[in-house]
Amino acid sequence: MAAIELLSKSALPLLLLCACAAAQRNSAIQDPSDPRRGRLEGFVQDENGQPLAGATVRATPTGVILATIVPNTRTDAKGRFALAGLLPVHTYLHAGKEDAFYPNTSYPVWNAGAGSAEVDVPEGGEISGILLKVAPAARVEVKATDAGTGAAIHSVGFHIERDGSPERWMDGGHIGDWTLVPTEPIRLRVDARGYEPAWYSEGNAGGQASPLRLAARQVLTIAIQLSPAKIAPGIPLSFCCYPSSDFKPDPAAGR
Repeated sequence: MAAIELLSKSALPLLLLCACAAAQRNSAIQDPSDPRRGRLEGFVQDENGQPLAGATVRATPTGVILATIVPNTRTDAKGRFALAGLLPVHTYLHAGKEDAFYPNTSYPVWNAGAGSAEVDVPEGGEISGILLKVAPAARVEVKATDAGTGAAIHSVGFHIERDGSPERWMDGGHIGDWTLVPTEPIRLRVDARGYEPAWYSEGNAGGQASPLRLAARQVLTIAIQLSPAKIAPGIPLSFCCYPSSDFKPDPAAGR
């Protein structure tokens, strides 16, 4: 009893998280050899109702840990997909093909429903005929330079939030200089390791963020200067930027 009383309230959430992580490691998130697991089949269509080949379909079960690689597959030439060995729990499906302007809509910045579905995976059973219909986004390309030297900054990250709804946001980045963005008004911040973040301001005084709205499939190139970060000597600068292909979302995002 004394040992239990020594645990602070702040330590309990960490212990619960560790226990959850251990349980998930002991129960593989996907195991096609387990007859108690479920299977999902369906197809992905573009905004015109045509099959979308090469789209990535992700299945995120309820309670997934942030860094977990969720079950995923790609659609065939007829837009069909199949995922087997899934946990028999409530699951979120998301389809996307970023090089064709179709985003991974599992982030809360995107509208709910586009390219997504919710299903209860049956134990030892199958659900077929699931339709995921995607919608195109816009694309922002950033040409970032060092404000002091003018040297190009080749790897940047992005923070995107809905204008007027900052709780609907997305952090992400690419090995490159572009990101897909919603066609609704947004605010965009650019980050790079060793630099102060900067909001897209369209020439506003003081660097105040400017709303940005683009049409579907529109590509906008932005030139932005970043100033070196001001940090105390000996203190490392942390930087976290998830490539869009690996980012593990909140399963309830965008609902």
